[in-house]
Amino acid sequence: MLIKNLITILSAKEEYVEEKVLDKEVKKISYHIDDVITNIDDVVVFFAYKGNNFDSTDKAIELYLAKKISMIVTDRILPKNISHIVVEDVRTALTLASITFFDNKLDRLKKVAITGTNGKTTTSIILGSILSYAKNKIVTIGTNGIFIDSKVYDNNTTTPGGYDFVKFASLGVDAGCSYLVSEVSSHALDQNRLKGVTFDVAIFTNLTGDHLDYHKNMDNYFDAKSKLFEDNYSDIKVINITSKYGEKLLLKLDRSKCVTYAVSKEADVYCVDYKISVDGLDATVFIHGVEYNIKSKLIGEYNLENILASIAAAKSLSITDDCIIKGIETLEAIDGRLQRIQAKDFTIFVDYAHTDDALENVLNAIGSIATRRIITVFGCGGDRDRSKRSRMAKVAERLSSVVIVTSDNPRSEDPMNIIEDMLSESSDRSSFIIEVNRTSAIKKAILLADKDDIILIAGKGHEKYQIIKGEKMILDDTEEALMYLKEFNK
Repeated sequence: MLIKNLITILSAKEEYVEEKVLDKEVKKISYHIDDVITNIDDVVVFFAYKGNNFDSTDKAIELYLAKKISMIVTDRILPKNISHIVVEDVRTALTLASITFFDNKLDRLKKVAITGTNGKTTTSIILGSILSYAKNKIVTIGTNGIFIDSKVYDNNTTTPGGYDFVKFASLGVDAGCSYLVSEVSSHALDQNRLKGVTFDVAIFTNLTGDHLDYHKNMDNYFDAKSKLFEDNYSDIKVINITSKYGEKLLLKLDRSKCVTYAVSKEADVYCVDYKISVDGLDATVFIHGVEYNIKSKLIGEYNLENILASIAAAKSLSITDDCIIKGIETLEAIDGRLQRIQAKDFTIFVDYAHTDDALENVLNAIGSIATRRIITVFGCGGDRDRSKRSRMAKVAERLSSVVIVTSDNPRSEDPMNIIEDMLSESSDRSSFIIEVNRTSAIKKAILLADKDDIILIAGKGHEKYQIIKGEKMILDDTEEALMYLKEFNK
């Protein structure tokens, strides 16, 4: 890709580029100041924009004057001695440039996007199991990481920026993948990280209170999620009409492009009869009017919704019914999503639930199979949406026999201040056990557990760390539980 071609692709509003640069080949695209190479013989185009906490524009100018980059893409006019072009939105420009830079390999993949407050990761894994059973290799991008067939890469955010998204998709093509399944967060949609990517199928799982520190209110949150279902973002739209926000979204869309799914109400894909046990789900599902029996090792009605979402998406991708059913049945437990640990006399579940709605779904699922007490261990993240803290505590208090409140990535906040927020609307503070140290909280729960109790350790799920005062410390809920089970011979 030549600089002059890049300028055309990005529909630059203004350009201040030296004539001698126009016919040079772009060797590197960069958007992170720590990722800039020092060899000016390589033509480096830097995309500078204002993030939540940092504006890279001034640093980009310094890099240019130090002859470390060749041109800046920005949304503002810079001094004339700086080679730069001005675009409407830099993040969108970065995605568009990346698609061309990586030889349009993104277009060779069938692409599925999943958005919603809860269920994104589980739905992506169920759908991935279906696609894998149908003999496809897959790129999966989301909270648990980036998976290219069997290779795993770290992912620091649910939805990476456009450059990384396209880069990993391209690596997937090189590895023989034919599908991409990605979680798409409301932050990514609001910030236009993936604008310029068109998905074959987009899935809406649900919408409940979360990220209101960023979006401010539910209307803004809904509007951000809704972007994914505009025609420039997605072709087929798979909508959960069990959710009131799914019904609201459906009213905004061309129904001929939509596939609906629901539990206990009619839809294109729906279920009206199901049984939940400790071993999983057994459900009668109607897929576009045809009845099937589907079994899964996952438990809980909310996981039934995730299964229906995956069925609707798979059908939209022309996957056969047999592969859909077998792909669901062969899927084992999902890391950090109601992940089961069996003690001698009781059961432990580790789950990522970190909103009040997710916690309620998980506790209801456990409640449907519990024969004795439910002991819940959970905390709330620091430097995140404070409005959900008291709601989560009320859910835990209502649906648990014993509640141990603890830390969950307090970040820069004092853990006790977070706990005070959690208990601020409780009807009876004495009903909670407070144990700030998460390891000690897990230990306490195991010591308290008797025969046939169920322990839920919620909030971190697959995460293997705890962030305290900016320091990331190793902490794995599953490993902690296994260690104490062994120590106390339980």
